[in-house]
This record gives sequence, structure tokens and C-alpha cells, in this order.
Amino acid sequence: MRTNTLPTSNAFLKVLGNGKLVLLTIAVFLGFINTATASLTTKTKTVNKARVSSVATLNSLTFSPTITRATVSGPDFRDYVASVPYSVNSVTVTPVTTDAAATVTVNTVSVTSGTASAAIPLALGNNTITTVVTAQDGVTTLTYSIVITRQASDVATLSSFHFNPSHAGNNDVSNPVLVPGPDYKDYTATVGNYFTSITLTPTASDPAATITVNGTAVTSGTASGALPLVVGDNTITIAVTAPDGITVKNYVITLTRLTEERLQLLSFSNEGNRVAGPDYRDYARTEPYLDSVEVVYFRPVDPASTVKINGVAASPGVHYPIALNVDTNTIRVVVTSSNGLNSKTYAEVITRRKPAIATLKSLRFSPAITSNTVSGPDFRDYVASVPYSVSSVTVTPVTTDALATVTVNTIAVATGTASAAIPLAVGDNTITTVVTAQDGITTLTYSTVITRQASATLNRLSFSETVAQVPGPDFKDYAGTVSGTVTSITLTFRLTDSDATVKVNGVDYPPVIVGGVLMNSTAMVPLSAGSDTISVVVTSFDNSLTNTYKAVITRDTSGSEAIIVHENLSPNGDGIGDRLVIDGITNHPDNKLTIINRGGALVYQIKGYDNITRVFDGSSNITGKLQRAGTYFYSLDYSAGGKLKHKTGFIVIKY
Repeated sequence: MRTNTLPTSNAFLKVLGNGKLVLLTIAVFLGFINTATASLTTKTKTVNKARVSSVATLNSLTFSPTITRATVSGPDFRDYVASVPYSVNSVTVTPVTTDAAATVTVNTVSVTSGTASAAIPLALGNNTITTVVTAQDGVTTLTYSIVITRQASDVATLSSFHFNPSHAGNNDVSNPVLVPGPDYKDYTATVGNYFTSITLTPTASDPAATITVNGTAVTSGTASGALPLVVGDNTITIAVTAPDGITVKNYVITLTRLTEERLQLLSFSNEGNRVAGPDYRDYARTEPYLDSVEVVYFRPVDPASTVKINGVAASPGVHYPIALNVDTNTIRVVVTSSNGLNSKTYAEVITRRKPAIATLKSLRFSPAITSNTVSGPDFRDYVASVPYSVSSVTVTPVTTDALATVTVNTIAVATGTASAAIPLAVGDNTITTVVTAQDGITTLTYSTVITRQASATLNRLSFSETVAQVPGPDFKDYAGTVSGTVTSITLTFRLTDSDATVKVNGVDYPPVIVGGVLMNSTAMVPLSAGSDTISVVVTSFDNSLTNTYKAVITRDTSGSEAIIVHENLSPNGDGIGDRLVIDGITNHPDNKLTIINRGGALVYQIKGYDNITRVFDGSSNITGKLQRAGTYFYSLDYSAGGKLKHKTGFIVIKY
């Protein structure tokens, strides 16, 4: 038995177009003729003959970026149309064949099934992309045609614009200020009055866009024609039309041309240091004291503007002298625009230096002194001498410049006014008068050395006994007689100068100073029988002067050799009764004095008591202590006329 097999072959074209699937079927029936011989031994054979595919269809055709396609049928193939925006400037195509053995080209370039083609650039408008599938048999082909329309640009914006001032030498247009508006942009800018026209260079974001400025076409990146400017606001409109011819954006610029209130020339006698300020110029400089006039000259840009100098109306082309005060002077030149709305100020600050006069017309002293002038470098020195009696002076300086300032020994003094009293020490005293000129820098120093003479005088001299005063040249002489019972005399004296020294009969007596005040000093001098000379010698501190005060005291002992013990003792340092005085004791140098207290304790004992060096002043020579106030008892032994005599009694110590 013999079996025949009839294979069938079906071809399917499957494509995508607007979601529709169209099936194209071609059936081919192939017949095979089988020859058999009857009555022969039956034998079955199967013959398989290799076939080559003629399938040239696509399973799919995709794009990147993805696009929406519309399907249009054509003979034996399909055509497609699609639209993409301007932003899509290229696509890739990925074909997938039904028969893996089929081959594909995209725009004649081979592409492997299932693999993206190279990027295909898209021009504006229609772009045809042809995909050809060739079946395995190398004969059968199908062509897929895609027409992609790239839409025109709708970009109607500017990437930049700038002004081009047509007024030569002035390119300082202020930066425009951006103000957003619906679907367009507004700008404002300001220009000086000297801008009579201006040009504008706009540049479109899309080179294919077209531009007009105030309705006149301008090539992108190229300057417009001159745009005239009136004083005040000027509106300039830039219209940008996209390449699609539909989209339009307007840029509105308000350019304000200012009125003119500027000077084209301003000069002063001496130009100062120019300092820029907002919309005006400032000047500053310093002039010497003698420059008292400044001259101002100006010329405005706009002849119709008005000018005032320090508030006074001024005309151009005229020189205006300005008097300068000492110190700071401000000269203001104010220019006002012709419409009276705007003004500009030019200010010059001139500092006129103050006088540098630091001299004196006179320098007076009180009490008046005679001064000898001695020149010194850049100042004057004076020397003067005053007697000791002048213990202070005042100084009255009179300056040449009434506004100069003066100090005397660093203390401020008004010119023509006496200073406070300046104490004078004995010897040299330097008084420094410094004059400072108005400029605060220049000074002159006047140095006065006043020498206060030393003193060798007493301003007090008295005796405990009455004696006669007899004047002598440059000192005083005294003479007198006392009774024989007066065995010593006490001198009370005070120095005129605390720095002087005093000797009484050759014995030094330092001055007594209490609380800085010179007090009285005392000296007790024993008297011998007959004539005694007491010498008080005062020597100045510098040993240059000496004064001697003499007293000749005659003690009359012809009628008595009596010994008298003074009962009262007051050792309080006041110079009165400070020592125990025994009248007549010096006539009896061979003596012994013993003092005991009320308890019988020995307080004082000495031989040869003489009222001066051997004397009881209230202090015990046994214990060294000052005795308390109260009653004490004495015992005095002495020789008189070759006989030993004894005298007792009491004394009272008071403070």
C-alpha cells in the first residue's frame, strides 16, 4: 500500500496600524502524481523535498521615542503617517520579522531583527522612513513606509537683548529691570538726557524665529535702526514670531529719558580730590590760613537749567569769588533741570587751616618783676630775681592771636587774665608759659626762671626781761640791765625762712615746725655778774647771707647774791617756764641740786646746775622718764663767801 501526503503552506502578514490587524492569506496547493504498477509487488516510498521560506512579513515595528501612527493601506504593503513635536529631532526603528530567517533594511541600512536602527535625524516637515523585509527565498519582499512629520518650532522667546547708545562717548545706560507680565516680559530702564536716540540688538532663542522692533523687522543678533527718544517715557516693543508662524511673544521696554541737570564744566581755584557720589561729584581739600577766597566757574549741559551757588542764583561763564572762613567751608553748586523736577548737587568742602600764630604780645607778673630777655631757639627765656618777701607771683599772658590758647605751668589761662598765684620756693623757680596756635599744632614756649632770694632774718625776737632796743645797720642791737637776782635770760625768736639756721652764742637752735607751720623757738642764756653779750646769728640756707642780732645785758650784782628757786615749772614746749630756773646759781658754780617726789623717791640729782646745759626740764635723769604733774621737793647745797649753804623748798610741775 502506498500513502501520499499533501502539505499546505500558509503565509501571514501581521502589522500594527491604528490597532487594526489585517490578515493576508495566500494558499498554494501542490499536487503530487503517484504512479503505481498493478500486479507488481507493492512498495511505499516517502519523498521529503527541502523548501525555502517566502515569508517577508513583520511581526512588529516600533520606534524610540514612541510615536503614534495612522495607518494607510497600499498595494502589497502598508503605509503609515505620524506627527512628532519640534523637540523630537531623531528616532530609531526596531523591526521584528515573522520569519527569523528573513532580512531587514531601514532606509537601506541593514538592521538585525529585534535590534534598534541607528538614530535617524528628522528634518522639519515630512520625513519618510522605509523598512524593507526580504524573505528567506531572497525573492519575496515587503516594504513598510512610515512618513513622520516633525512640527515647526513654537519658540518665540529672546535669549538676550542689549542697548547701543548712539550718543558718542556715553554708554552708561542703566541696567534694565525685568518685570514679569502674562505671556511676555516687561522691562524698564533709564538713560540720561544726552541720549537723543538709541539702537537695540535682540537675539532670538530660535534662529528661525523672526523679530520686529516697533514694527520694523530686525535680524536676530543685529542692531535695529536708531530709535528716537523724547524726554520722559519711551515705549519700545520687541515682537518675536516663532518658526511656526503662529506663536508670538511681545517684550515691552519702557525707556525713560531723564531731564538734564548736569554740568559739563565745574572748576574751582584749586581742584580738590574728587570723590564720586550718587549722581554728583564731591570735592575736598585743605588750604593754608592765608587763602581766604575761592573762585567758582561752571557751565551747564542744558542752557535752560538753573544754577545756584550756596543758594544764590548764578549765571554760567562768570567767575564767582567765595570768602572762606577759618575751619570748614562747604560750597554747593545746585543744578536744577529746566522742568524744575530734578536737581543735582556738586559739593566742595574746603578746610581752611587755622592760624599758626603762637606768639605773645606781653607777659606780665604780679608783683611786678624786672625780667631780662634771653633768646632761645623758637622760644623766649626770661630770668628775674625777687626778694625773699615775694613768696608767690601771678602771670598774665597776652597772645598776639586772641584765639590762641595758653597754659601757665600746664594750667589753662585766658589771654589777658592773671593766672592763679604760683608759689615761689627760695632759689630758682621755673614758670613755663605755652602758647598753642589755633591750628592746634604750632606752639611756642616762654620759660621764666624767677630766683627768690634767700633770707637770713628774724621776724620775731624778744627777751624774758625788758631790755632797750637800739637799731643797727642790717640787724638789730639791744642793750639793757637786769638785777643781780636774774641769773639767766630767755630769748624767744622766729625765723623768716624755715630753711635758714640760727646760733645763739654759738649753739645751734633748729627751727620748730608744727604741721608745716614755723613756730617760735626759745633759748635760755645764763647771765654772769656784770656785762653779758648775747649773739644771735642767722645764716641763709645757701650760706650766702648772714645777719647778727646782738644784746648786751648787764647783770647788777652789787646789792645781792641771793639764790631764788622759781617754784613753777611747765615743760610743755611753749617756751615759757619749760625749765627750772634758779636765779643767781651761776654765781655759785659749786652747787648740788637734789629733787625728790612726794613719796621720797629720787627724781633728779646733779652738780654744777647752770640753768642751761645742766637743767631740770621735768624729765628724771635717774629713770629718763617725764614726771607727772604735782608737787616735788628740792634740796640745794652751794658755796657762798667761803661758806657751805643749804636751801630747801618745793616746786610744782604743771602741763
